[in-house]
Amino acid sequence: MMSDIEVLCEVPGVGDKMAEKMQRSAARVVADEEEELRNEAAARKQQAEASELGLEGERALFMQVRGI
Repeated sequence: MMSDIEVLCEVPGVGDKMAEKMQRSAARVVADEEEELRNEAAARKQQAEASELGLEGERALFMQVRGI
């Protein structure tokens, strides 16, 4: 993705159009992977927030009640 067109064109059988196509394809792959990582991070964050507010949060509040 970060190679210059000229460098890619030095590979036998790769011309200008193929090099451009390779760059676009690589950029799409990287963008898709970045989006997947962002989605996974958001899901982990959501799980962490849910666990803080979910049963663990309720349990913590319950333990603060006097006599328990």
